[in-house]
Amino acid sequence: MSSAIYSCYNQRGEVVVLEGKGTETIGGTLYNVRGAPHLVAKIYSASKSTPEAHVRLQRMIAYPPPNPTASLNHLSYAWPQNVLYDHQKNFIGYLQFRVLQGYPLSILLDPRARQSHQIFWNFSFQHLVYVGIQLATLFRSLQEGGYVFADLDENLFYVTEQGLVTLVDTEYLRFYDETPAAGSFSTDTRKEYAPPEVFSQLSGGEATASAVPLWGLPQDHFRLAILLFRLLMEGHHPFSGVSPAGEKEIPLEERIVKGLFPFSEEVQRTTGWRPPASAPSYDRLGATLQELFHRAFVIGAREPQQRPTPAEFLSALTELSQPHVPSPAVSEPQASPQPVSSTQQTPASPVPASSAPSSPEKTVATQPSKPSRKVWIWAAVGIVVVGLGAGAFWLFFYDKQTPRRSRSYSRESSSEKVERAAESPLLSSKQEQQPEEIVLSKPGLESDLAPPSEWKIFNKANSSLPYDGISDLEATLDGGVWIGTYGGGLAHYSSKGWRVYNKANSSLPDNRVYCLAKSPRGGVWIGTDGGGLAYFDGYGWEVYNTMNSLLPDNRVHALAVGRDGSVWIGTPKGLAHLDDGEWIVYSTIDSPLPSNDVKALAVSPSGEVWIGTAKGLVSISDGQWRTYSEMKWASYDIQSLAVRSNGEVWVGTWGKGVIQLKYPEWKVHNTQNSLLPGDHIVSIAVDDLEGTVWVGTKESGIACYKNGRWSPIYNSKNSPLPDNHAYAVAIARGDGSKWVGTWKGIARIP
Repeated sequence: MSSAIYSCYNQRGEVVVLEGKGTETIGGTLYNVRGAPHLVAKIYSASKSTPEAHVRLQRMIAYPPPNPTASLNHLSYAWPQNVLYDHQKNFIGYLQFRVLQGYPLSILLDPRARQSHQIFWNFSFQHLVYVGIQLATLFRSLQEGGYVFADLDENLFYVTEQGLVTLVDTEYLRFYDETPAAGSFSTDTRKEYAPPEVFSQLSGGEATASAVPLWGLPQDHFRLAILLFRLLMEGHHPFSGVSPAGEKEIPLEERIVKGLFPFSEEVQRTTGWRPPASAPSYDRLGATLQELFHRAFVIGAREPQQRPTPAEFLSALTELSQPHVPSPAVSEPQASPQPVSSTQQTPASPVPASSAPSSPEKTVATQPSKPSRKVWIWAAVGIVVVGLGAGAFWLFFYDKQTPRRSRSYSRESSSEKVERAAESPLLSSKQEQQPEEIVLSKPGLESDLAPPSEWKIFNKANSSLPYDGISDLEATLDGGVWIGTYGGGLAHYSSKGWRVYNKANSSLPDNRVYCLAKSPRGGVWIGTDGGGLAYFDGYGWEVYNTMNSLLPDNRVHALAVGRDGSVWIGTPKGLAHLDDGEWIVYSTIDSPLPSNDVKALAVSPSGEVWIGTAKGLVSISDGQWRTYSEMKWASYDIQSLAVRSNGEVWVGTWGKGVIQLKYPEWKVHNTQNSLLPGDHIVSIAVDDLEGTVWVGTKESGIACYKNGRWSPIYNSKNSPLPDNHAYAVAIARGDGSKWVGTWKGIARIP
């Protein structure tokens, strides 16, 4: 176990232990958090832990902005979650979510770096346009939440291989109404992103900073325009150019102040300035986008309020993306799934789906020694207007020589493997060593029943929930939830409303959804009870069944996703593993599985896969199997599984209670030796931040285990719980709320 280097307290007075050597970042240092691998801690340097920063953080935590990519299970911001204090109760920093995917945006701004990058090497101009759409969407959402940037750095943004963007550090964000100190322009400020109004006078050919506020909507619009221009113009700054013959070189700051934007025909005509010879053709941007940049850099130099907004850039980028969608050469596409909301209006999509490019076309093998791999990409023509854009399906057909075992692909799309960055605690899900125990708890803190007035109940009668019988739930980082129903298909609920997907309006193969699992790719895996396996990424579907793959059975009763993005699939006829299109199937004939009826799956932080069957528990790690025949409960019928970040496994059984396993030690909790309300455990969820384990029973409600005791216990008599059959439990990582799925609807417990 790695040694703790620092202990501190969060806002609730709970101990937080920091580990690792620390990684320097803007204004402080990042550390791992023992017992919470999904979080990192940012500890400020002494000069940054100011009362103003303390107040700002508390306000940010209370008022997070909307997440525009919540429907894709993508985290658009690594938002602060909890303020940290030292033992003298001094403010020292905060906790934020760990970002698991992506690479710095600066790679895309440097053509040489992009072309040599393992992921971005074949990003086309259309991929850059899509990333621009994501950036404009992110800025718009931040402004809707009341936030603007006080400074900007392209390395604040990370981009995934799908082109999704995450703001990994919120250090430069400010509120609209937050007043900066006069003359607060710092030598650390990135002048290439500074708008002209921060420079009040010219002296000796150089601009000096004024006391003009560094942030506000006009300033934010300028910074976004700079970022988008550099992204789309191969890293060139909009004010880089060639001066007229005989004139001396002018500093960048002075060019910004004077609005010397050399790509503008007006500037070329009146000043003689020209774009650099190395810049790509300005015509690639189209007339609409060129006009916006003229407003941002020329007119905006005199009239800041005339700078285009993120919404205007979003519209122009969408327009730029549409003409480049190739015409189809194959059959008609399927219709895009239509979301259903409680107001019968389609929520605006965060980004236009039609502009979302496929993964870069790889016509050359990454490693020359391996067989070549070819990808043909066709874009479907069916367009469904959503928000400012349109939706289109992307169809992938792969042909790879010499498959390793057996590869099978749905005709609808392919499976892609996610590669992760692991350079720092902020980007890596790996800690130096796994902790032995959870320390994010407050000894002696008793759990009380949540007031009924704070509960929220969803059913078919009072919401757009398509069916009251809930089979599984997966909470999303924005406080929303994916909902699997046993008869009404798949639903997603968030602050933006409801979206419902079924056989009639989407490629979901069966309305009887049995299980769900979130993917680090940003989508959700769906196991159905008869239609096979599906994957939905917010734009298109992948469907696997016994006819087009090695799936053992079309009844998928358990799912778990590994850190590498591969998926484990439990069926009544064996276990399957799908990794980048490669299938491996396990049964009692060729593996230590005690039964082919696989009912529960879970993956530990170390990557060990736990498998619950009708006749007991086994696990597999790095190809090595482990059985538990020496334990008296080894042959129990396993119904549910969950693994805490410290490796402790909770095993729900049919009729025998729940087992708390920290191998080789274990403990059985049942109705005979504890306050556990029922012995048929059909769902389990763990909350490492709170140090709790929640279990759902077949007919006795739900119960919470913390600090060695079962409390609280909720049922339909002592609480608003709709039904005592709690087939699904999920915990929202953002606010810690509990979602409980029953046979009569859903309860959200604060």
